[in-house]
Amino acid sequence: MSSSRIANLMFAGLAACSGPADSSATTPPPAIGQSRKLADGWVEVRPEANLSLKLRDGWNANRAETGAGPIVFTGPNGAQAVVWPMFVPKGAPMPSPRAVLAGFAQRAARQFKWGTPTPLGSNAIRMFGERGGSVAQASFVYSNTPAGMVGYWYLTAAPRASYAGLRPVFATLLQGVRLFGSSASASGAAKPAALSYVTWREPNEGAYTTEVPRDWRVTGGIVRPDPLRLLDPVDMRSPDGQTYVFSGDRNLQLYKTPTQMEASVGMVEGGYNGAAMLLRYRPAAAFLPQYVQRRFASQCGGQLQIGKVIDQRELAAEGNRMLQASTAPGSFQRVDVGLIDFRCGSKVGLVQMSTYIAGTNSQYGTEGFGIWQVAGVGGFIAPSAQAAQAGQAVLRLMSARKVNQQWAQGNRAMVAQINAISRNAAAEMSAQIASRYSVNGSSGSSSSSGSGDDLQRRWQNNIMDQTDVVDETSGTRYKVASGSSYYWINQAGTAIAGTNAPSQPSVDFQQMTQLP
Repeated sequence: MSSSRIANLMFAGLAACSGPADSSATTPPPAIGQSRKLADGWVEVRPEANLSLKLRDGWNANRAETGAGPIVFTGPNGAQAVVWPMFVPKGAPMPSPRAVLAGFAQRAARQFKWGTPTPLGSNAIRMFGERGGSVAQASFVYSNTPAGMVGYWYLTAAPRASYAGLRPVFATLLQGVRLFGSSASASGAAKPAALSYVTWREPNEGAYTTEVPRDWRVTGGIVRPDPLRLLDPVDMRSPDGQTYVFSGDRNLQLYKTPTQMEASVGMVEGGYNGAAMLLRYRPAAAFLPQYVQRRFASQCGGQLQIGKVIDQRELAAEGNRMLQASTAPGSFQRVDVGLIDFRCGSKVGLVQMSTYIAGTNSQYGTEGFGIWQVAGVGGFIAPSAQAAQAGQAVLRLMSARKVNQQWAQGNRAMVAQINAISRNAAAEMSAQIASRYSVNGSSGSSSSSGSGDDLQRRWQNNIMDQTDVVDETSGTRYKVASGSSYYWINQAGTAIAGTNAPSQPSVDFQQMTQLP
């Protein structure tokens, strides 16, 4: 859905005949391609079968033509609001809320310097950012349902002087996003059949078992390009040949950082010292564009378009903390993780990579150097409608590995690599896949009844810094300023007080129930 389509609908809505429509969440949305005028200069538009929005004069909205990813609102003076639905089905690797929040902020608002994420109730997390004279707030609100985790990431940003005054506008924009299911089902298009999985045993050395989609063609396994290196390339293709999923690469190279001594004897980057190519270390995010170009240019028939590259620093920091404990004095180890999206003709692609370097520092007159390689890589190329399933297939391939312990005794380095790929990469990649592509025809909404309304309530509370409390005697619900641990109401129902200690303000007050 392009910004021009929404802009046209907004203009038509503002020019419509007078008479505000009911703006409650229970009102049926306008017909597809139509709009409805609301009160106070607002208009509700229905640009897609599965989406309606509330807009006001001076604001615009944009969403990718694929009907996935963020819904971005832009307003006067650089004000911005973003809504990004996601859904991770039950049984798939569940990303941590912190990983989702940080990953989405890196993708949608990397220009801001972000603070530390903090919990907001039991099912939300948020953080604040700033950039020059502008401020921002990013939040992730989620709910675990029988079908999986459904959540919404959102961002609000504006110049510091106008942010507070825009809070009511932000709340209405975010709360006005309504999802109705997949555009595919609404248009009558067929949804991709749900995948079922079977056990696959690594065929070359019996190193491990994992899970792969039933009826897919699976090739690959452990290979040894030289006695000291193990690689684990696995390729999978769907029965119709349209979806390609992979983990590992049989053509991965071993690299060595060049030294002054090597340069003095004519050895330069691109040449070899033994089995290692001389090349300065390139972290995953810097290495990925070159890698994708090399590996997929011919497969994409000259129609390869590189998209965004994300440096997954938090994921790398976790790995580096683990490596620090095993680093000997005078030496170093480092891991970096990155993710890239791209287009391959009419298809979409996503690849995650980790690079690893280990070496010695310069000391006692000797020159230090490092040996490095791509420690793990995996991804997919698929039609947009099958992208989420392709993502889940590569996640399952990586995270369901069970190493053969007898084989592992003689191959501990490989075991560590397999486990690191499986444990650390899957959850973060799951968050990125869920943020970009609908899952099994879903547009990010759960089939569990009522979950969407509850998330919308939390959206508004979060942006307005308020919370919901209930007077159990009368059953009346109130919205109050957040920040207190306990809330109380007097017997007449005319006064509400908040405290940080579980003690009544006076004998006339009784405690209220705070909703999550």
